[in-house]
Amino acid sequence: MRALWQGYLKLSLVSCAVALHSLVRQSERISFNTLNRKTGNRVRRLYIDAETREPVEPEDQVKGYEVAEGDYVVIEDEELDSIALEATRVIDIHSFCRPEEVDPLYFDMAYALVPEPGAGEEAFALIRDAMDVSGMAGLGSIVLQRRERPVLLQPRAGILVMTALRFNYEVRDLNEIASTVEQVSAEPEMVALASHIIQTRAAPFAPETFADRYEEALINLIKAKEAGRQLPQPPVSLPANVVDLYEALRQSLATMGGGGSPRGGGSPRGSGVPGARGVSSGAGRRASVAQSPPRQRASGRK
Repeated sequence: MRALWQGYLKLSLVSCAVALHSLVRQSERISFNTLNRKTGNRVRRLYIDAETREPVEPEDQVKGYEVAEGDYVVIEDEELDSIALEATRVIDIHSFCRPEEVDPLYFDMAYALVPEPGAGEEAFALIRDAMDVSGMAGLGSIVLQRRERPVLLQPRAGILVMTALRFNYEVRDLNEIASTVEQVSAEPEMVALASHIIQTRAAPFAPETFADRYEEALINLIKAKEAGRQLPQPPVSLPANVVDLYEALRQSLATMGGGGSPRGGGSPRGSGVPGARGVSSGAGRRASVAQSPPRQRASGRK
């Protein structure tokens, strides 16, 4: 594999030459070319001056930052190179933390970090094994495409998995978004029913079981068009608005074959599911939900 980046991994006075490889295979997905519908020829992207409407050749294109409407500060590539960070070829591990302490909201792209052959495999193994024994992940930074990125390093499968992290200013405050949503609490008996469904469907995370149905549909569409066939249009079915939450939960359990009982609690009369406090309470809740406006029903998730 061709490395995306080559440089050095550094922990205090210990360093080794490393190479970076992407762990995401985006090239495997189907991509399209843009064609001229009339001629069938590929079209070429052309930059045009917004005022003169004349084409602008690549050598005449330059970056600009808009400081006011229509007023730009022009930045040359040489000027960008002049402010390039010194540590463009070094991943310096400056601290360590438990992996579970890093909020997944900050995760971006994943990479594989491997030692360069004949250039410090022993030092690489030392850093990797020390993190493995301590159960810690390393925090550092890397410069990719002129931009510095914080990174998380974790030992895995004999190498280091490097996850590029987002900066704090790039991640929106969840509380800010949550403050715009009406907070409604679900009733205990409904939570018990829903929790039972969750427990019944619990299974180990197995990414190989996920199917990219859109990619499969694209392949089928391309094959059909190539063979001169038209694919039938599948019916579009959208879930209906749930008015009776309690009955919807009971029907969900029925489609799962009854599924036994949630843990703890006693069986409500006629429900067959422990943890609920009685059908009469559920019926009262059903009536109130049915009379609620749509927005309030939709915000019933906590």
